[in-house]
Amino acid sequence: MANRRSRQGKAAELQVVGLLTDAGLDCYLTVVDDQGIDAVIRVDTAGAPRYFDVQVKSARSWAAIRGSIAALGKRKNAVLVLFNSTSREVLWLDSAAISSRFSATGSTWGDVFLTAAMVQKFRDQGRADLSRLREHLEK
Repeated sequence: MANRRSRQGKAAELQVVGLLTDAGLDCYLTVVDDQGIDAVIRVDTAGAPRYFDVQVKSARSWAAIRGSIAALGKRKNAVLVLFNSTSREVLWLDSAAISSRFSATGSTWGDVFLTAAMVQKFRDQGRADLSRLREHLEK
């Protein structure tokens, strides 16, 4: 029997990579996800390219997104993309935002718990705009 959650997760990852590509980011898919890396973004900066590990967490509603991501915030080159598969909306966070907003909870459900107020705050900060992510990473 097919693993429905696994298929939905992979479908969300592919949609997010498509959205990142549409936003002008150079994206690469990983072959396996044993390091918590669903994709890699390559950004050309003055002199040498920089690479960022991308982790995608998705669900059909913001409140349903779960995952253990606190350790991701310890990486200097991490990007977390939260994806609402119903509205096709994304929210992005860099390493600093991950560590300040999603500290380890010790919960078996993970560290990501979104409220409507948090989602609105992220939108207000421009974190629903992937072109803003591109600009942020190019700095």
